[in-house]
Amino acid sequence: LALEASKEIPDSAATIAEGAYNAISAGISGTNEQVIEFVKTAGKAAVAGVSDTNTAVNAGTTVLNAYKLEASESQKVFDTFFAGIKLGKTSFAEMSAGLANVIPSASAAKVEFSEVSAVIAQMTSLGVPTAQATTQMRAALIELQKPAGPLQKVLANVGLSAEEMRKSLADEGLVATLQKVEKSASSMGLSLT
Repeated sequence: LALEASKEIPDSAATIAEGAYNAISAGISGTNEQVIEFVKTAGKAAVAGVSDTNTAVNAGTTVLNAYKLEASESQKVFDTFFAGIKLGKTSFAEMSAGLANVIPSASAAKVEFSEVSAVIAQMTSLGVPTAQATTQMRAALIELQKPAGPLQKVLANVGLSAEEMRKSLADEGLVATLQKVEKSASSMGLSLT
């Protein structure tokens, strides 16, 4: 199967087999054909993202596992990666490495991967390095879910509780929630920062 897949993506059968091993080790399940199909999808995404198959396999399995998605949904995940890379100033390798900073918090807050990717694209397009963007996004997610200090006062000013912030993150997403906080902060003469 790996040899056949090497005819579709520019990787050796050995690299594809290694990708399949890494995918299985990361929890991708299914028949041999399904695992190889996942690796082929990752390999094609790697080519589009100027990366390598194993980096794409690692990134894809991170997102699939965090959001409890099936391997059959990998094309959508890789398309989202590619959109973030295309619109931002980041690479597949940088996004893959930075995901550990933000994906667990984003998934727990029920913030979709498409929004995570969009925020990374926006921040990196403004010159923020990918690792810093993911770290800052993680900090914002954590603070919004358990507000303390000045943020707690800003939220209390407009009658928003920590529970309402968690619900807003899950229902409306990170950007809409930050816009609520910014509106509240500016009504108090404070900046969102």
